[in-house]
Amino acid sequence: MANLNLSIGTKKTGAGHFNVNIFDKNSWKDLGSFETTDMQLIDDIHEMNDDGFESELVMFETFEEIINYCVAKLN
Repeated sequence: MANLNLSIGTKKTGAGHFNVNIFDKNSWKDLGSFETTDMQLIDDIHEMNDDGFESELVMFETFEEIINYCVAKLN
C-alpha cells in the first residue's frame, strides 16, 4: 500500500485521550481508527500534519514511520 496517500487525523475524546483516524485519500475511504493516550505519538502526528520537520519528531525518525505505526495499530 502506498502510505503517502494516507491522511492521519486526531480528535481529543477526553483528558489525555485521543482517537486517531486513518483515511485513504485515493479511494476516499476511512480505513479505521484507534484510541491512544500516547502524547508523543499525538505530537509527532501534529508535527507531520503541520508541515513540520522530521528533525523535530520525538518518538519517530521519519513521517513514514508514523504512518506505518498507525496502520499497524489497525490490525
